[in-house]
Amino acid sequence: MKLFRQISIWKRPDHEKAVRFNCIEDLEMNKFTVQTADCFTIPIRCQHLSYFEKPFPERFIEVEWEQRKWFDSAEKAIADHENEFR
Repeated sequence: MKLFRQISIWKRPDHEKAVRFNCIEDLEMNKFTVQTADCFTIPIRCQHLSYFEKPFPERFIEVEWEQRKWFDSAEKAIADHENEFR
């Protein structure tokens, strides 16, 4: 049975914003990928928090593992994710 760990990693690009990178670690391969990334600004509303919870499990189920980019560290996975969405 293949097991995965969800890891939340936070970044503050400036004083008005925070980004949560929702990463997955493949425990067998010891590799990392960014599943989703959520951007937050103040004020944070409850409906935004509940909205951000939905895409993670959907994408976890829908995207095949072979389609994902896996990296040796979470930092490398995040850097790749940021480069893709610039």
